[in-house]
Amino acid sequence: MNELIKISTTKGKQTVNARDLHAFLEVKRHFSIWIKNRIEKFGFIENQDFTINKIVIRKATQFDFYISLDMAKELSMLERNEKGRQARRYFIQCEKKLKEVALLPDFTNPAEAARAWALEFEKNESLRLENKKQNEIIEDQKPKAKAFDALMESRDTVSIGQAAKLISQFDECKKIGQNKLFEFLRKEKILMVQGESRNQPFQEQIDRGRFELLEQEYSRKDSDGKMKIGINLKPVVTQKGLMFIKKLWEERG
Repeated sequence: MNELIKISTTKGKQTVNARDLHAFLEVKRHFSIWIKNRIEKFGFIENQDFTINKIVIRKATQFDFYISLDMAKELSMLERNEKGRQARRYFIQCEKKLKEVALLPDFTNPAEAARAWALEFEKNESLRLENKKQNEIIEDQKPKAKAFDALMESRDTVSIGQAAKLISQFDECKKIGQNKLFEFLRKEKILMVQGESRNQPFQEQIDRGRFELLEQEYSRKDSDGKMKIGINLKPVVTQKGLMFIKKLWEERG
């Protein structure tokens, strides 16, 4: 960044010699009249916005005003011309640069350099551990992703017991047994609770494509010893139903 106007340090603060600013702004009025008018009119405060340095040159006294960057920006803006806008942008850039430098550690100081190194090491170590954790999560999710892909590629229905095993693969911390899943589905009013239709899905669930009923023929002897043949309806879960149950299980915790 080109130095348009020299910036100095006065009493620990970044300042500008008001005479240099006056010359850069090409103000027509005499410097002493200009600076006194600005101070009085806009209420700038000595030892806060500016300091005065008295210099004696060949028995003549000269007063130099060292102004803060904030005051310099305001004086530049008051000129309402291109030079003023240019000076104001310059001071803003200077302030930004000074803040950036202030944030940097003093590497000539061994203790500060050591602290800076330790902080950088801690930051890098934290990033390394975070990346390691993310990689572990990805590796942990791979079997579940494979199970999900296999499920979506299959068009077959599964039994309630198989559904319990599949959901357990997605959430290894919660092993779900067949009986537990039956109990959960009855509680959520997905399956019927009483009578011959116990553990059968409500018609609404079948209509939504979440369950199907498979007819299974069975035979057994009755009380008279005669062989009786009947049809048993076995509920099976579709892909859509499995994802529905999985989501519902997670929502219920």
